Amino acid sequence: MKRSLSQMRFFMRTALLPFMLIFCCIILLSGCAPKKVDPLSFPILDADKLESQYPPFEDELVLRPYILLPLLVFKDQTVTEVRLKEINHFINSSFEKNGNFSIISQQQTDALLAEDENKHFQTSNIADAIQLGTSVNATFVSQMQITIIESKMVENVDRFKANINLTVFTTDSGQVVLQQDIHYDSQKSDRSYKKLKQLVQTYFQIRGYILETRGAHQVARISLGRSVGIELGRKIQVRERTVKSEIVNGVSRRIVSFDVNALAMTEVIKVMENDCWVLVNKKDMPKIKKGQVVFTMHE
Repeated sequence: MKRSLSQMRFFMRTALLPFMLIFCCIILLSGCAPKKVDPLSFPILDADKLESQYPPFEDELVLRPYILLPLLVFKDQTVTEVRLKEINHFINSSFEKNGNFSIISQQQTDALLAEDENKHFQTSNIADAIQLGTSVNATFVSQMQITIIESKMVENVDRFKANINLTVFTTDSGQVVLQQDIHYDSQKSDRSYKKLKQLVQTYFQIRGYILETRGAHQVARISLGRSVGIELGRKIQVRERTVKSEIVNGVSRRIVSFDVNALAMTEVIKVMENDCWVLVNKKDMPKIKKGQVVFTMHE
């Protein structure tokens, strides 16, 4: 009888051990989880009234999307219209969602190329591309070459892998911002989208400004929100900028430059449609001022 009781107690302790371990892990994780911060609970102090040397102008606070003119330079014979449509959606939607881009549609581009003054246009010619992009107020032009590297039918569905050589350059100076081979796998499209998302977020940071701070710079509200894909936990970089005026051909022009080094790194703690709140590291708080420029970091 004593042996039976001992065996029963041993069995119960053994059976309960996994549950006790899980319970302890939950307690530990809950203790390590970041506490929710209410930005409005911080008072506005004298330090929060300090303003950057070069605060944003009114027109800079209006967040306008970058206009992109996409041009197809080459596609091999296996790039059917259906495949091309899928690849275009892959590229265009990634730029729109993750880089604050507005894409000129294929129909608009075709109509543009059909005009008499553009009959000589060559999609591979950078000078032609810049001229065409400028005519539609595009900030960027892209040149795309598509090659299918593998294809097969899976349960009567066309599955393929494509290599997309993509070059993106500015229309004002022709500076190449991105030049890279991008891989698309229609069978593993989620993975392809994730890689391109990170690429777009890395090369095309979205710029905003600090609108206000609270608690002597413990938290800051910035001019970027859900409308441009900002989510909780996103890292936001704070940088300095310089604004100068110079006369060009008798016209005064505003020249804006940004320091390449970050003053501070912050993290999004509350998101609204057109703005959000970020938490500032204690060591960086003395560096923060209203009006400073911010840039998104890739997720």
